[in-house]
Amino acid sequence: KIVRIYNGIDPARFEGAARKAQPPLILSVGRYIEKKGFGDLIAACALLSDIPLECRIIGEGPLEANLRARVLELGQESRVVINGPASEGEIIGHLHRSTLFALPCITDAKGDSDNLPTVIMEAMAAGLPVVSTRVAGIPEMVEEGVTGYLVPPESPDILAAKIRSLLENPVLGESMGHAGSARCHEFFDVKTTSAALHAILGNV
Repeated sequence: KIVRIYNGIDPARFEGAARKAQPPLILSVGRYIEKKGFGDLIAACALLSDIPLECRIIGEGPLEANLRARVLELGQESRVVINGPASEGEIIGHLHRSTLFALPCITDAKGDSDNLPTVIMEAMAAGLPVVSTRVAGIPEMVEEGVTGYLVPPESPDILAAKIRSLLENPVLGESMGHAGSARCHEFFDVKTTSAALHAILGNV
């Protein structure tokens, strides 16, 4: 028999007053590795050249030089920031300034993919709509059309269209952000997940 218990976070650590940036800020966080799909996010921003925006990708890893080169190749150096690493406090500050969170995960050349990215939980806790992909456990986190959007992996055009819909409809984004926060509290609050684990282990 199998019992599913999610890893959890403390949502209160990521809650706070929104101080939305202008132009709108798209935030992404993760290791600079293939399975995060950051190249697709940069390409999507290039397809949104008619919309003022900033995209900030926070992290570190072996593909940093490749991502910086991709930004230059697509002429996005004034709009896409390869941020490098940041502290949790700095990330929380960026979450509160952001309009949406994007993480277009893919399955990499070795067949590896993200399972249940904690950064998506953190973005939901901060009240942000999330645009991600139908990879591994991500559809268990992001409820399509309710807390954000799920697009096929390696589809920058569709990713761009969903980002556009949120940037052009801030009321929709705010509604999805509230729904995401509620979903995070219901399913991913560490108090809930640890209690479920304790109940299982207590009966072993």
